[in-house]
Amino acid sequence: MQIAYKDILKATTLFGGVQGLNIIINLVRTKFVAMLLGPAGVGLNSIYNETRELIHETTNVGMDQSGVRDISKAFENLQNASDEAEILQCKEELKKYITLLRSWEIMLALFGMFITILLAEPLSMLTFDDKEHTLGYILLSPSVAFSTITCGEMVVLKALRKLKVIALLSTLHVLMALIVAIPIYYFYGISGVIPAILLFTLSTTILTAAYSYNSHKPVITWKWQDLNLGLPMLKLGGCFVITGIMNHGMELFINSYINKEANEVMVGLYRAGYTITGTYASLFFRAISADFYPRLSGIIDNPQKRNTTVCQQMEVLLMLVGPMTIALLVALPLLIPMLLSNDFIGVIPMTRITIFGVLFSAIYIPAAVLPLAAGDTKLFLLVETISTITMSLIIVGYSHSELVGAGMGKVISTFVDTIVILAIAFHYYKLRISRLHVNMIILHVSLLILTYILTEYLTGWAYWTSGTVMLCLSSIISWKFFKHKA
Repeated sequence: MQIAYKDILKATTLFGGVQGLNIIINLVRTKFVAMLLGPAGVGLNSIYNETRELIHETTNVGMDQSGVRDISKAFENLQNASDEAEILQCKEELKKYITLLRSWEIMLALFGMFITILLAEPLSMLTFDDKEHTLGYILLSPSVAFSTITCGEMVVLKALRKLKVIALLSTLHVLMALIVAIPIYYFYGISGVIPAILLFTLSTTILTAAYSYNSHKPVITWKWQDLNLGLPMLKLGGCFVITGIMNHGMELFINSYINKEANEVMVGLYRAGYTITGTYASLFFRAISADFYPRLSGIIDNPQKRNTTVCQQMEVLLMLVGPMTIALLVALPLLIPMLLSNDFIGVIPMTRITIFGVLFSAIYIPAAVLPLAAGDTKLFLLVETISTITMSLIIVGYSHSELVGAGMGKVISTFVDTIVILAIAFHYYKLRISRLHVNMIILHVSLLILTYILTEYLTGWAYWTSGTVMLCLSSIISWKFFKHKA
């Protein structure tokens, strides 16, 4: 097995395991928060956190993605340096880009904090329809700055390929939310919401910075001739802000349409269905931002390495996602009541269909990272715009068959996006999909279709027996592929 392939498989399973652990911890935290705060407290906490996240994502101009690219390329050059002079030069280049990122990180953190204070009263009116929470948003403003600093230091760790540290921090952040929040909520109840958010964001910043500064000592510059070099990073990051607005806007439009055509209950079922598939898909797709994107950014200018890396990532995802989709399809009657409640049983038919989209995403996501890693802002915006437009198929599907139609619309949307991105990757980056990929896709899609038919019409022991057999077949195919690569 090639070293690169082993690394991809190791990283994907590492972050998959970490994500699984994080999901369990989050379930425990959610349960405690609900018990200690009640619905009103949970709602208040959710509004403050979502507003903080929105301001953070807007004011940090996509730094968590755009900042990775230059540092990754500098790190890759350092890894391939052959003599002392070249090593010294590469180290200076790496130091320059990390200093640049951290300098902008501080300024964007202060900017986010200032914007939160400036908009405190309008935010209070918008989210609570009163001015009573203006002070709350002012007090919350440092948490926006903390989030931006944490984000910047995670970028440094990703670009330097500190995968084990990133995995550890991902879990520690979730644990911190549990350790910090629960005692505060226990003693102060709903009054502890803002202190808990502040203490959590501060502690995660200190924790992340400690690991990041240990990897590369902090240096900050305030000279404009140095900061000016970061403008391309901000330009690429601005694309993330635009695409984020487009995606959130389309999601809001879909939710509003379903609410208008039916009611809030139907919107809740619709969101629950995607939450289930999204949560379990994240077990394997989490490694894309933490490992794959930094690696691809580092070798983006080498066509052979670039295409090999993308194809290998697709192979690993297909190998892991294939059996996962069948397991999820079969286990839905158990998972829905366990994770949600019996009131959500009606979402099972839609969720079974949307699972097909997860399989297509294993092809789409690695290819969609190419324009991002290459810094092709216009092409990246084009891809994201097409993806946003195809999401309208969810509305078309819902108008014909309600939730089941919405699920079919989502799958068709993902399939169209996959075809489009493969065509773009073929034309602009000469990406070639091998016959092996095609065979893997056909096999896993065929097994998933057969499993869908069996689970749709069988019940009792026949349902579980046939589902187990299909899961075993899918796992064997993935294992055979793994052995073929060994």
